[in-house]
Amino acid sequence: MVWKLFYTVVSLPWCMKSELSSVEVGIIARELNELSGSRLDSVYQLGDKDVVVQLYKAGLGKVKVRLMAPKAAFVTSGSFDFPEVPPRLCSELRKHLDGSRFTGARQLLSERILELSFSSRDSSFRLVAELFSKGNIVLCGDVILSVAERQLWSDRKVVPGSVYSFPAKKHDFYRVDAASLSGLLAASGRDSLVKCLAMDYGLGGVYAEEVCALASVDKLKAPCAVSGEEIGRIIESVSQLLGRSLEPGIVYESGMALNVVPFRMRIYEGLEFRNFGSFSSALDFYFSSVKLSAHDRKLAELSRILGEQEAMLLQVRSEIGENTAKAEAVYQNYGLVLEVINEVRNARERLSWKEIKSRLKAHHVVKDVDEAKGTVIVEV
Repeated sequence: MVWKLFYTVVSLPWCMKSELSSVEVGIIARELNELSGSRLDSVYQLGDKDVVVQLYKAGLGKVKVRLMAPKAAFVTSGSFDFPEVPPRLCSELRKHLDGSRFTGARQLLSERILELSFSSRDSSFRLVAELFSKGNIVLCGDVILSVAERQLWSDRKVVPGSVYSFPAKKHDFYRVDAASLSGLLAASGRDSLVKCLAMDYGLGGVYAEEVCALASVDKLKAPCAVSGEEIGRIIESVSQLLGRSLEPGIVYESGMALNVVPFRMRIYEGLEFRNFGSFSSALDFYFSSVKLSAHDRKLAELSRILGEQEAMLLQVRSEIGENTAKAEAVYQNYGLVLEVINEVRNARERLSWKEIKSRLKAHHVVKDVDEAKGTVIVEV
């Protein structure tokens, strides 16, 4: 009960913008592609992971793209006091990107990762903004050339000299289909549909709420209880959401900015809505004029941490389930497994692994023999 109460409290920042959702990263990438062909003018740095890339576009003049990892990315019209001495990352970006042209932007799968591409006469580069977890700014050629922060994870490392990789989810909402969504819902450990769509499916809280409203499905329903007909409506609603025409704006409630959205949303019907010419300009206005209180920033940070801990807990539970199933299979087939173990043990005294592999081919539970590692894989 304490866990659920805590979750309810920290989920409030879903309606108080402190970061971009995966849906919004895709929209920013689309807007930035309008600047393709621009010449790189310069690079500036405002903070450890806060970079401003200044482009020059014929007919528009200088255009500044701000990468605020892990919060957001957008075109900004702001005026800044840049450091007189460029920080390390800024100097390295200038060195590599000088004389290049911006060739386009894209979102990596449905992740909160924005990639800006640059090319010069004999080189090409990717400037990656990781807008999740601790965030990072990464410059890549064939390998990572520079990073805002060196990061080591269990499944990847973000350090100069390494090949860049990112933690992709199992499900990509841009490639939605009934089979994958049905499987996700059936296996979900979340206590409600909206949490499953928000975190496991990657839509984010606000867009998961909107999809449930559009599909007329109870957002608090257990994921495993969602019917096939409801899954069909959810898929249709996701497609409708992603295909909406842009109508960017800021939602206000009682005179306070509640959220920045790329289009009008059913969940905000009846609230004040201020239109902007682009999603970038709405984000620029919001992040330059709306300041979260220390209390709200703390809630937003706790919400992020809790989401990561929930995902980790689900992974541990899944691994426990898999290992338990393996142990039970070994126990139920102990005689067969022991027979294979004894046969291999005796054979090792006089035969090579190659010879053992040949002899074990006739054993119906032996799936494979790895000669290099000296292991035998059995299927029970």
